[in-house]
Amino acid sequence: MKSLYIQYSSKRNQKITNEISRSMYENETNLTRLKLLSKNNKTYEKIYSELDGYYNTLKKYSDVIKTNLENSNNWIQLRKTKELLKINRILKKNFKNFKNNQSKVKGVTHDFQKLYEEVDESISRIIQVCEYLLKRLEAFECSDYKTVRYITKEVHRLKRETKAILDKKTNANMRDLFADASEKEKNLLELFKLENNHLTIEYFLFGPIMNSLKDQHNLLNKEQNTLIDKYLKEIKNAWLAKSFKVDLLISKIRDFYYYLNNIFMDSKSKIIIDEFKNKNYELIHNFIIKLIDKNGDDIKKLNPELKAKTVNELKFYSEKLQAFSKNNDYINYYSNLDDLINMYKDLEKNIYLTLSESKREGFSNIKEEFNNIENLYYIVMQHKFLPKNDDTLKITDNLEVLYKNIQSDSSKNDINEWVLNIEQLIRIIGENIEYKQMYDKINEYVINNKKYNDKIQLFKSFLFSAENNIKNRDYKAAYKIMKKFIITQ
Repeated sequence: MKSLYIQYSSKRNQKITNEISRSMYENETNLTRLKLLSKNNKTYEKIYSELDGYYNTLKKYSDVIKTNLENSNNWIQLRKTKELLKINRILKKNFKNFKNNQSKVKGVTHDFQKLYEEVDESISRIIQVCEYLLKRLEAFECSDYKTVRYITKEVHRLKRETKAILDKKTNANMRDLFADASEKEKNLLELFKLENNHLTIEYFLFGPIMNSLKDQHNLLNKEQNTLIDKYLKEIKNAWLAKSFKVDLLISKIRDFYYYLNNIFMDSKSKIIIDEFKNKNYELIHNFIIKLIDKNGDDIKKLNPELKAKTVNELKFYSEKLQAFSKNNDYINYYSNLDDLINMYKDLEKNIYLTLSESKREGFSNIKEEFNNIENLYYIVMQHKFLPKNDDTLKITDNLEVLYKNIQSDSSKNDINEWVLNIEQLIRIIGENIEYKQMYDKINEYVINNKKYNDKIQLFKSFLFSAENNIKNRDYKAAYKIMKKFIITQ
Protein backbone atom coordinates (compact mmCIF):
# COMPACT_ATOMS: atom_id res chain seq x y z
CA MET A 1 0.00 0.00 0.00
CA LYS A 2 2.87 2.34 0.87
CA SER A 3 4.53 1.77 -2.52
CA LEU A 4 1.26 2.34 -4.37
CA TYR A 5 0.66 5.65 -2.60
CA ILE A 6 4.20 6.84 -3.33
CA GLN A 7 3.83 5.82 -6.97
CA TYR A 8 0.45 7.59 -7.20
CA SER A 9 1.90 10.76 -5.61
CA SER A 10 4.83 10.83 -8.03
CA LYS A 11 2.57 10.60 -11.10
CA ARG A 12 0.15 13.18 -9.73
CA ASN A 13 2.98 15.62 -8.97
CA GLN A 14 4.18 15.37 -12.55
CA LYS A 15 0.65 15.95 -13.80
CA ILE A 16 0.26 19.05 -11.59
CA THR A 17 3.65 20.38 -12.77
CA ASN A 18 2.68 19.99 -16.41
CA GLU A 19 -0.76 21.57 -15.96
CA ILE A 20 0.60 24.60 -14.12
CA SER A 21 3.38 25.11 -16.70
CA ARG A 22 0.88 24.88 -19.56
CA SER A 23 -1.62 27.23 -17.88
CA MET A 24 0.96 29.85 -16.98
CA TYR A 25 2.50 29.77 -20.46
CA GLU A 26 -0.97 30.15 -21.99
CA ASN A 27 -1.77 33.09 -19.69
CA GLU A 28 1.54 34.81 -20.38
CA THR A 29 1.00 34.39 -24.14
CA ASN A 30 -2.50 35.89 -23.92
CA LEU A 31 -1.21 38.77 -21.79
CA THR A 32 1.41 39.60 -24.43
CA ARG A 33 -1.18 39.46 -27.21
CA LEU A 34 -3.72 41.55 -25.30
CA LYS A 35 -1.20 44.16 -24.22
CA LEU A 36 -0.45 44.94 -27.86
CA LEU A 37 -4.11 44.95 -28.86
CA SER A 38 -5.36 46.94 -25.86
CA LYS A 39 -3.63 50.13 -27.01
CA ASN A 40 -6.39 50.89 -29.51
CA ASN A 41 -9.29 48.75 -28.31
CA LYS A 42 -11.23 49.20 -25.06
CA THR A 43 -12.66 45.65 -25.21
CA TYR A 44 -9.18 44.15 -25.30
CA GLU A 45 -8.03 46.64 -22.66
CA LYS A 46 -10.74 45.35 -20.31
CA ILE A 47 -9.84 41.69 -20.95
CA TYR A 48 -6.16 42.50 -20.41
CA SER A 49 -6.90 44.22 -17.11
CA GLU A 50 -8.97 41.27 -15.83
CA LEU A 51 -6.41 38.71 -16.98
CA ASP A 52 -3.56 40.68 -15.42
CA GLY A 53 -5.33 40.62 -12.05
CA TYR A 54 -5.97 36.87 -12.21
CA TYR A 55 -2.44 36.24 -13.45
CA ASN A 56 -0.89 37.90 -10.38
CA THR A 57 -3.04 35.68 -8.14
CA LEU A 58 -2.16 32.58 -10.15
CA LYS A 59 1.54 33.49 -9.98
CA LYS A 60 1.38 33.52 -6.17
CA TYR A 61 -0.37 30.12 -6.10
CA SER A 62 2.10 28.82 -8.65
CA ASP A 63 5.08 29.81 -6.48
CA VAL A 64 3.49 28.23 -3.38
CA ILE A 65 2.62 25.02 -5.26
CA LYS A 66 6.16 24.84 -6.64
CA THR A 67 7.47 24.78 -3.05
CA ASN A 68 4.80 22.19 -2.10
CA LEU A 69 5.88 20.00 -4.99
CA GLU A 70 9.55 20.21 -4.03
CA ASN A 71 8.70 19.11 -0.47
CA SER A 72 6.38 16.36 -1.74
CA ASN A 73 9.04 15.02 -4.11
CA ASN A 74 11.62 15.06 -1.33
CA TRP A 75 9.36 12.92 0.89
CA ILE A 76 8.74 10.60 -2.06
CA GLN A 77 12.48 10.05 -2.45
CA LEU A 78 12.83 9.42 1.28
CA ARG A 79 9.68 7.20 1.15
CA LYS A 80 8.21 8.98 4.20
CA THR A 81 4.47 8.41 3.72
CA LYS A 82 3.33 10.19 6.90
CA GLU A 83 5.07 13.45 5.99
CA LEU A 84 4.08 12.93 2.34
CA LEU A 85 0.40 12.60 3.26
CA LYS A 86 0.57 15.84 5.22
CA ILE A 87 2.21 17.92 2.48
CA ASN A 88 -0.09 16.37 -0.14
CA ARG A 89 -3.15 17.70 1.68
CA ILE A 90 -1.70 21.21 1.53
CA LEU A 91 -0.74 20.71 -2.13
CA LYS A 92 -4.24 19.50 -2.99
CA LYS A 93 -5.83 22.57 -1.37
CA ASN A 94 -3.50 25.04 -3.13
CA PHE A 95 -3.89 23.31 -6.48
CA LYS A 96 -7.68 23.44 -6.13
CA ASN A 97 -7.46 27.21 -5.56
CA PHE A 98 -5.18 27.51 -8.58
CA LYS A 99 -7.64 25.61 -10.78
CA ASN A 100 -10.60 27.69 -9.56
CA ASN A 101 -8.80 30.89 -10.55
CA GLN A 102 -7.68 29.37 -13.83
CA SER A 103 -11.34 28.55 -14.58
CA LYS A 104 -12.16 32.23 -14.09
CA VAL A 105 -9.34 33.13 -16.49
CA LYS A 106 -10.82 30.76 -19.07
CA GLY A 107 -14.14 32.55 -18.75
CA VAL A 108 -12.41 35.83 -19.55
CA THR A 109 -10.01 34.71 -22.31
CA HIS A 110 -11.70 31.69 -23.97
CA ASP A 111 -13.42 33.55 -26.84
CA PHE A 112 -10.44 35.81 -27.47
CA GLN A 113 -7.91 32.95 -27.46
CA LYS A 114 -10.08 30.78 -29.70
CA LEU A 115 -10.54 33.60 -32.23
CA TYR A 116 -6.84 34.52 -32.16
CA GLU A 117 -5.80 30.92 -32.82
CA GLU A 118 -8.42 30.53 -35.56
CA VAL A 119 -6.91 33.52 -37.36
CA ASP A 120 -3.46 31.89 -37.10
CA GLU A 121 -4.81 28.56 -38.37
CA SER A 122 -6.64 30.21 -41.26
CA ILE A 123 -3.52 32.11 -42.32
CA SER A 124 -1.44 28.93 -42.14
CA ARG A 125 -3.97 27.02 -44.25
CA ILE A 126 -4.08 29.70 -46.95
CA ILE A 127 -0.31 29.98 -47.22
CA GLN A 128 0.13 26.19 -47.35
CA VAL A 129 -2.44 25.79 -50.15
CA CYS A 130 -0.97 28.78 -52.03
CA GLU A 131 2.46 27.18 -51.98
CA TYR A 132 0.96 23.89 -53.12
CA LEU A 133 -0.85 25.57 -56.03
CA LEU A 134 2.31 27.36 -57.13
CA LYS A 135 4.14 24.04 -57.08
CA ARG A 136 1.49 22.47 -59.33
CA LEU A 137 1.57 25.39 -61.75
CA GLU A 138 5.27 24.83 -62.37
CA ALA A 139 4.31 21.92 -64.65
CA PHE A 140 2.50 24.40 -66.95
CA GLU A 141 4.89 27.34 -66.76
CA CYS A 142 5.96 26.87 -70.40
CA SER A 143 2.43 27.08 -71.83
CA ASP A 144 2.13 30.88 -71.69
CA TYR A 145 -1.61 30.47 -71.07
CA LYS A 146 -3.69 33.34 -69.75
CA THR A 147 -5.29 31.16 -67.08
CA VAL A 148 -1.87 30.08 -65.76
CA ARG A 149 -0.65 33.69 -65.63
CA TYR A 150 -3.88 34.76 -63.94
CA ILE A 151 -3.79 32.00 -61.30
CA THR A 152 -0.09 32.51 -60.58
CA LYS A 153 -0.55 36.28 -60.17
CA GLU A 154 -3.63 35.84 -57.96
CA VAL A 155 -2.04 33.15 -55.78
CA HIS A 156 1.00 35.36 -55.17
CA ARG A 157 -1.29 38.29 -54.37
CA LEU A 158 -3.41 36.20 -52.01
CA LYS A 159 -0.34 34.83 -50.27
CA ARG A 160 1.09 38.34 -49.88
CA GLU A 161 -2.17 39.79 -48.53
CA THR A 162 -2.62 36.85 -46.16
CA LYS A 163 0.84 37.35 -44.69
CA ALA A 164 -0.05 41.03 -44.25
CA ILE A 165 -2.85 39.98 -41.86
CA LEU A 166 -0.13 38.93 -39.40
CA ASP A 167 1.15 42.51 -39.27
CA LYS A 168 -2.33 43.75 -38.37
CA LYS A 169 -2.65 41.44 -35.37
CA THR A 170 -1.08 44.01 -33.08
CA ASN A 171 -3.65 46.76 -33.62
CA ALA A 172 -6.85 45.31 -35.14
CA ASN A 173 -10.04 43.62 -34.02
CA MET A 174 -9.64 39.83 -34.20
CA ARG A 175 -13.15 39.39 -35.56
CA ASP A 176 -12.35 41.69 -38.48
CA LEU A 177 -9.16 39.77 -39.19
CA PHE A 178 -10.98 36.44 -39.00
CA ALA A 179 -13.61 37.69 -41.44
CA ASP A 180 -10.82 38.88 -43.74
CA ALA A 181 -9.04 35.50 -43.55
CA SER A 182 -12.30 33.61 -44.15
CA GLU A 183 -12.97 35.68 -47.27
CA LYS A 184 -9.48 34.90 -48.52
CA GLU A 185 -10.12 31.18 -47.98
CA LYS A 186 -13.17 31.51 -50.25
CA ASN A 187 -11.03 33.25 -52.88
CA LEU A 188 -8.45 30.50 -52.55
CA LEU A 189 -11.13 27.86 -53.14
CA GLU A 190 -12.02 29.51 -56.47
CA LEU A 191 -8.35 29.65 -57.49
CA PHE A 192 -7.99 26.00 -56.52
CA LYS A 193 -11.01 25.05 -58.64
CA LEU A 194 -9.69 27.20 -61.49
CA GLU A 195 -6.30 25.47 -61.33
CA ASN A 196 -8.09 22.12 -61.54
CA ASN A 197 -9.95 23.30 -64.67
CA HIS A 198 -7.54 25.79 -66.16
CA LEU A 199 -6.65 23.85 -69.28
CA THR A 200 -10.34 23.34 -70.05
CA ILE A 201 -11.12 27.02 -69.51
CA GLU A 202 -8.06 28.12 -71.46
CA TYR A 203 -9.17 26.01 -74.41
CA PHE A 204 -12.79 27.18 -74.45
CA LEU A 205 -12.25 30.78 -73.39
CA PHE A 206 -9.10 31.70 -75.31
CA GLY A 207 -8.81 28.86 -77.84
CA PRO A 208 -9.29 28.78 -81.61
CA ILE A 209 -13.10 28.90 -81.57
CA MET A 210 -13.05 32.56 -80.56
CA ASN A 211 -10.76 33.54 -83.42
CA SER A 212 -12.73 31.33 -85.77
CA LEU A 213 -15.98 33.06 -84.85
CA LYS A 214 -14.49 36.46 -85.50
CA ASP A 215 -13.21 35.34 -88.89
CA GLN A 216 -16.56 33.82 -89.89
CA HIS A 217 -18.80 36.49 -88.40
CA ASN A 218 -20.32 37.35 -91.77
CA LEU A 219 -21.64 33.80 -92.31
CA LEU A 220 -24.09 34.14 -89.43
CA ASN A 221 -27.31 36.14 -89.45
CA LYS A 222 -27.94 39.22 -87.30
CA GLU A 223 -29.90 37.39 -84.60
CA GLN A 224 -27.22 34.72 -84.25
CA ASN A 225 -24.44 37.30 -84.02
CA THR A 226 -26.41 39.24 -81.41
CA LEU A 227 -26.89 36.13 -79.26
CA ILE A 228 -23.24 35.15 -79.65
CA ASP A 229 -22.19 38.65 -78.54
CA LYS A 230 -24.51 38.31 -75.54
CA TYR A 231 -22.99 34.95 -74.55
CA LEU A 232 -19.46 36.26 -74.98
CA LYS A 233 -20.24 39.32 -72.86
CA GLU A 234 -21.63 37.11 -70.05
CA ILE A 235 -18.54 34.88 -70.23
CA LYS A 236 -16.24 37.91 -70.13
CA ASN A 237 -18.11 39.37 -67.15
CA ALA A 238 -17.89 36.03 -65.33
CA TRP A 239 -14.15 35.86 -66.01
CA LEU A 240 -13.44 39.44 -64.94
CA ALA A 241 -15.84 39.55 -61.97
CA LYS A 242 -14.35 40.61 -58.64
CA SER A 243 -16.25 37.82 -56.90
CA PHE A 244 -14.89 35.25 -59.34
CA LYS A 245 -16.83 31.95 -59.53
CA VAL A 246 -15.34 29.08 -61.53
CA ASP A 247 -18.60 27.09 -61.56
CA LEU A 248 -20.48 30.10 -62.98
CA LEU A 249 -17.82 30.62 -65.66
CA ILE A 250 -17.94 26.97 -66.76
CA SER A 251 -21.75 27.10 -66.79
CA LYS A 252 -21.69 30.18 -69.06
CA ILE A 253 -19.20 28.49 -71.40
CA ARG A 254 -21.36 25.36 -71.57
CA ASP A 255 -24.45 27.42 -72.47
CA PHE A 256 -22.52 29.18 -75.20
CA TYR A 257 -21.12 26.02 -76.80
CA TYR A 258 -24.45 24.24 -76.73
CA TYR A 259 -25.94 27.23 -78.53
CA LEU A 260 -23.18 27.04 -81.14
CA ASN A 261 -23.98 23.38 -81.69
CA ASN A 262 -27.57 24.30 -82.55
CA ILE A 263 -26.69 26.97 -85.09
CA PHE A 264 -23.83 24.97 -86.62
CA MET A 265 -26.07 22.04 -87.47
CA ASP A 266 -26.77 24.05 -90.59
CA SER A 267 -24.49 22.60 -93.29
CA LYS A 268 -23.77 26.11 -94.57
CA SER A 269 -21.65 26.62 -91.47
CA LYS A 270 -19.47 23.56 -92.10
CA ILE A 271 -16.59 25.82 -93.07
CA ILE A 272 -16.51 27.24 -89.54
CA ILE A 273 -16.31 23.77 -88.00
CA ASP A 274 -13.60 22.63 -90.41
CA GLU A 275 -11.46 25.68 -89.69
CA PHE A 276 -12.01 25.27 -86.00
CA LYS A 277 -10.97 21.59 -86.17
CA ASN A 278 -7.75 22.50 -87.95
CA LYS A 279 -6.86 25.22 -85.45
CA ASN A 280 -7.81 22.97 -82.57
CA TYR A 281 -5.54 20.22 -83.91
CA GLU A 282 -2.63 22.68 -84.15
CA LEU A 283 -3.30 24.03 -80.65
CA ILE A 284 -3.17 20.58 -79.03
CA HIS A 285 -0.15 19.49 -81.06
CA ASN A 286 1.80 22.65 -80.19
CA PHE A 287 0.87 22.38 -76.55
CA ILE A 288 2.25 18.83 -76.23
CA ILE A 289 5.39 19.66 -78.22
CA LYS A 290 6.06 22.66 -75.96
CA LEU A 291 5.67 20.52 -72.86
CA ILE A 292 8.10 17.91 -74.15
CA ASP A 293 10.62 20.55 -75.30
CA LYS A 294 10.39 22.49 -72.04
CA ASN A 295 11.02 19.36 -69.97
CA GLY A 296 13.42 17.83 -72.47
CA ASP A 297 16.44 18.08 -70.17
CA ASP A 298 14.57 16.30 -67.37
CA ILE A 299 13.26 13.63 -69.73
CA LYS A 300 16.76 12.98 -71.15
CA LYS A 301 18.03 12.21 -67.65
CA LEU A 302 15.51 9.41 -67.18
CA ASN A 303 16.29 5.77 -67.73
CA PRO A 304 15.15 4.52 -71.20
CA GLU A 305 12.05 2.75 -69.85
CA LEU A 306 10.73 5.75 -67.91
CA LYS A 307 11.70 8.14 -70.69
CA ALA A 308 9.68 6.14 -73.23
CA LYS A 309 6.75 5.90 -70.83
CA THR A 310 6.75 9.67 -70.19
CA VAL A 311 6.76 10.60 -73.88
CA ASN A 312 4.24 7.91 -74.81
CA GLU A 313 1.77 9.03 -72.13
CA LEU A 314 1.91 12.60 -73.34
CA LYS A 315 1.49 11.49 -76.95
CA PHE A 316 -1.42 9.23 -76.02
CA TYR A 317 -3.51 12.13 -74.72
CA SER A 318 -2.37 14.37 -77.53
CA GLU A 319 -3.51 11.84 -80.16
CA LYS A 320 -6.75 11.20 -78.30
CA LEU A 321 -7.66 14.88 -78.40
CA GLN A 322 -6.43 15.32 -81.95
CA ALA A 323 -8.57 12.41 -83.08
CA PHE A 324 -11.62 14.02 -81.51
CA SER A 325 -10.77 17.30 -83.18
CA LYS A 326 -10.11 15.75 -86.57
CA ASN A 327 -12.68 12.98 -86.94
CA ASN A 328 -15.73 13.90 -84.90
CA ASP A 329 -18.92 14.54 -86.90
CA TYR A 330 -19.04 18.31 -87.24
CA ILE A 331 -22.82 18.38 -86.65
CA ASN A 332 -22.32 16.92 -83.16
CA TYR A 333 -18.98 18.59 -82.48
CA TYR A 334 -20.25 20.98 -79.83
CA SER A 335 -22.87 18.64 -78.37
CA ASN A 336 -19.97 16.37 -77.34
CA LEU A 337 -18.70 19.13 -75.10
CA ASP A 338 -18.65 17.00 -71.93
CA ASP A 339 -16.47 14.38 -73.64
CA LEU A 340 -14.07 17.07 -74.76
CA ILE A 341 -13.94 18.67 -71.31
CA ASN A 342 -13.29 15.29 -69.67
CA MET A 343 -10.48 14.55 -72.12
CA TYR A 344 -8.89 17.90 -71.36
CA LYS A 345 -9.15 17.19 -67.64
CA ASP A 346 -7.49 13.80 -68.16
CA LEU A 347 -4.74 15.46 -70.17
CA GLU A 348 -4.20 18.11 -67.52
CA LYS A 349 -4.02 15.57 -64.67
CA ASN A 350 -1.77 13.27 -66.67
CA ILE A 351 0.61 16.06 -67.63
CA TYR A 352 0.99 17.14 -64.03
CA LEU A 353 1.55 13.61 -62.74
CA THR A 354 3.81 12.62 -65.64
CA LEU A 355 6.00 15.70 -65.45
CA SER A 356 6.19 15.38 -61.67
CA GLU A 357 7.32 11.80 -62.15
CA SER A 358 9.86 12.82 -64.79
CA LYS A 359 11.61 14.95 -62.18
CA ARG A 360 11.89 12.11 -59.67
CA GLU A 361 15.01 10.01 -59.40
CA GLY A 362 13.85 7.14 -57.25
CA PHE A 363 12.73 6.57 -53.69
CA SER A 364 14.32 9.60 -52.04
CA ASN A 365 12.58 12.11 -54.33
CA ILE A 366 9.21 10.37 -53.94
CA LYS A 367 9.71 10.57 -50.19
CA GLU A 368 10.61 14.25 -50.51
CA GLU A 369 7.40 14.92 -52.44
CA PHE A 370 5.47 13.11 -49.72
CA ASN A 371 7.10 15.26 -47.02
CA ASN A 372 6.35 18.47 -48.95
CA ILE A 373 2.61 17.84 -48.84
CA GLU A 374 2.42 16.21 -45.41
CA ASN A 375 1.72 19.52 -43.66
CA LEU A 376 -1.16 20.20 -46.03
CA TYR A 377 -2.53 16.73 -45.23
CA TYR A 378 -2.63 17.46 -41.49
CA ILE A 379 -4.17 20.91 -42.02
CA VAL A 380 -6.96 19.47 -44.18
CA MET A 381 -7.70 16.51 -41.89
CA GLN A 382 -7.97 18.77 -38.83
CA HIS A 383 -9.78 21.66 -40.55
CA LYS A 384 -12.68 22.94 -38.47
CA PHE A 385 -14.85 23.34 -41.57
CA LEU A 386 -14.37 19.77 -42.77
CA PRO A 387 -17.89 18.23 -42.67
CA LYS A 388 -18.38 15.02 -40.71
CA ASN A 389 -20.67 13.11 -43.04
CA ASP A 390 -20.55 9.75 -44.80
CA ASP A 391 -18.94 11.15 -47.96
CA THR A 392 -16.07 12.91 -46.21
CA LEU A 393 -15.55 10.06 -43.75
CA LYS A 394 -14.96 7.69 -46.68
CA ILE A 395 -12.35 10.07 -48.08
CA THR A 396 -10.60 10.66 -44.73
CA ASP A 397 -10.56 6.93 -43.97
CA ASN A 398 -9.01 6.27 -47.38
CA LEU A 399 -6.47 9.04 -46.81
CA GLU A 400 -5.38 7.48 -43.53
CA VAL A 401 -4.94 4.07 -45.18
CA LEU A 402 -2.95 5.61 -48.05
CA TYR A 403 -0.86 7.60 -45.55
CA LYS A 404 0.20 4.40 -43.79
CA ASN A 405 0.93 2.69 -47.13
CA ILE A 406 3.06 5.62 -48.32
CA GLN A 407 5.09 5.62 -45.11
CA SER A 408 5.96 1.95 -45.62
CA ASP A 409 6.70 1.77 -49.36
CA SER A 410 6.20 5.27 -50.92
CA SER A 411 4.18 3.92 -53.84
CA LYS A 412 3.78 6.46 -56.66
CA ASN A 413 0.16 5.42 -57.27
CA ASP A 414 -0.66 5.80 -53.57
CA ILE A 415 0.88 9.29 -53.50
CA ASN A 416 -1.09 10.34 -56.58
CA GLU A 417 -4.37 9.06 -55.11
CA TRP A 418 -3.47 10.66 -51.76
CA VAL A 419 -2.96 14.05 -53.43
CA LEU A 420 -6.25 13.82 -55.35
CA ASN A 421 -8.12 12.94 -52.13
CA ILE A 422 -6.61 15.93 -50.32
CA GLU A 423 -7.65 18.21 -53.19
CA GLN A 424 -11.20 16.85 -52.99
CA LEU A 425 -11.37 17.67 -49.27
CA ILE A 426 -10.04 21.20 -49.89
CA ARG A 427 -12.93 21.83 -52.28
CA ILE A 428 -15.44 20.42 -49.76
CA ILE A 429 -14.00 22.61 -47.00
CA GLY A 430 -14.32 25.71 -49.17
CA GLU A 431 -17.96 24.93 -49.94
CA ASN A 432 -18.67 24.39 -46.25
CA ILE A 433 -17.17 27.79 -45.40
CA GLU A 434 -19.59 29.37 -47.89
CA TYR A 435 -22.56 27.53 -46.35
CA LYS A 436 -21.42 28.61 -42.89
CA GLN A 437 -21.55 32.26 -43.97
CA MET A 438 -25.04 31.81 -45.47
CA TYR A 439 -26.11 29.97 -42.30
CA ASP A 440 -24.89 32.87 -40.12
CA LYS A 441 -26.79 35.37 -42.28
CA ILE A 442 -30.01 33.38 -41.88
CA ASN A 443 -29.51 33.24 -38.11
CA GLU A 444 -29.02 37.00 -38.03
CA TYR A 445 -32.10 37.50 -40.20
CA VAL A 446 -34.29 35.43 -37.87
CA ILE A 447 -32.97 37.09 -34.73
CA ASN A 448 -33.45 40.62 -36.10
CA ASN A 449 -36.86 40.01 -37.70
CA LYS A 450 -39.70 40.94 -35.35
CA LYS A 451 -42.16 38.54 -36.94
CA TYR A 452 -40.18 35.65 -35.44
CA ASN A 453 -40.32 37.00 -31.87
CA ASP A 454 -43.22 34.77 -30.84
CA LYS A 455 -41.48 31.73 -32.37
CA ILE A 456 -38.11 32.19 -30.68
CA GLN A 457 -38.33 28.88 -28.78
CA LEU A 458 -39.09 27.04 -31.99
CA PHE A 459 -36.21 28.87 -33.61
CA LYS A 460 -33.89 27.71 -30.83
CA SER A 461 -34.91 24.10 -31.37
CA PHE A 462 -34.11 24.40 -35.09
CA LEU A 463 -30.84 26.07 -34.22
CA PHE A 464 -29.96 23.25 -31.83
CA SER A 465 -30.84 20.66 -34.46
CA ALA A 466 -28.78 22.43 -37.08
CA GLU A 467 -25.70 22.78 -34.91
CA ASN A 468 -25.69 19.45 -33.07
CA ASN A 469 -27.56 16.74 -34.97
CA ILE A 470 -25.22 17.20 -37.90
CA LYS A 471 -22.09 16.95 -35.75
CA ASN A 472 -21.36 20.69 -35.90
CA ARG A 473 -19.43 20.50 -39.16
CA ASP A 474 -21.79 20.15 -42.11
CA TYR A 475 -23.11 23.69 -42.54
CA LYS A 476 -24.80 22.78 -45.79
CA ALA A 477 -27.29 20.69 -43.79
CA ALA A 478 -27.53 23.43 -41.15
CA TYR A 479 -28.27 26.03 -43.80
CA LYS A 480 -31.00 23.87 -45.34
CA ILE A 481 -32.64 23.29 -41.95
CA MET A 482 -32.72 27.00 -41.16
CA LYS A 483 -33.88 27.92 -44.67
CA LYS A 484 -36.73 25.42 -44.42
CA PHE A 485 -37.70 26.89 -41.06
CA ILE A 486 -38.02 30.38 -42.57
CA ILE A 487 -39.92 29.22 -45.66
CA THR A 488 -42.46 27.20 -43.66
CA GLN A 489 -43.32 29.97 -41.18
